[in-house]
Amino acid sequence: MKSNKIKYLGCFVGATKPDFMLGMVKTVVDYGATSFMFYSGPPQSFRRTPTDQFKLDLAKAYLAKHNLGDLGDNYVVHAPYLINLANGDSTKRERSFNFFLDELKRTNELGAKYFVLHPGSALNVKDKTQALDHLATELNRAISMTKDTIICLETMADKGQQICSKFEELRYVIDQISDKSRIGVCFDTCHVHDAGYDLAKTQELIDHFDQVIGLKYLYVIHLNDSKNPMGARKDRHANIGYGKIGFENLLNFIYHKEICNKIIILETPWIDDPIRGEVPLYKEEIEMIRKKKFVEGLVNEES
Repeated sequence: MKSNKIKYLGCFVGATKPDFMLGMVKTVVDYGATSFMFYSGPPQSFRRTPTDQFKLDLAKAYLAKHNLGDLGDNYVVHAPYLINLANGDSTKRERSFNFFLDELKRTNELGAKYFVLHPGSALNVKDKTQALDHLATELNRAISMTKDTIICLETMADKGQQICSKFEELRYVIDQISDKSRIGVCFDTCHVHDAGYDLAKTQELIDHFDQVIGLKYLYVIHLNDSKNPMGARKDRHANIGYGKIGFENLLNFIYHKEICNKIIILETPWIDDPIRGEVPLYKEEIEMIRKKKFVEGLVNEES
């Protein structure tokens, strides 16, 4: 299983001024990554910088210079957290929809193929089914008004009133989407673990996903360990190998023949370094994954 090769392995990077995408791809190259994910603006804000300031052409040229031209459009934009298309309050849902629609258009302008969306929470509804119906309706509306971008619904941890923590709920939404070429799934390992699925049973879990949803809908993996026991419904990410899922279980999953060809994105916590301040461990984690060897002592496990 681990003889398989991972093509697209990357991490979250920040879209910061003044270089935006050029700065992002420079970071990607430094980390030894082959893909990346970013927010097109602050995830907790409606403020946005016009996409023509993102230096997309310079970023593409930089990738080609470093032999990453085949990355193409295989990078990911993550939706802001303010969007809840499942809200039963029609005024709030419409505001979410307008922001969502704008983000989809921005994603297309920025050349990304995939847009990861938290499905939302069952607020102001009689039950989760009604929330799922609202989500499907708004997805169909947005898809009819945009082009190309594949919306990947993220598996959630079942925290609070979250929807789509169960594979069956994702399937329920997908079944209602008119243009199924525009819908997919982002599989978050921490969220799935916290929702009660066992990543130690790799083949069984992948088979279950395929039977319920279909592997053809799986495009993106969010690779995270978890600080919580399985089924905790809490959603607290841990660095790879420093959580309750474990390094070997995560490796067995991402090197599986049905998973290794997907876009795999690290979203693990940053650490406090006495010299550099708060920094990510993405470079070290990517190296661990490539070498298939866990490195101890990178994280203070008491924190």
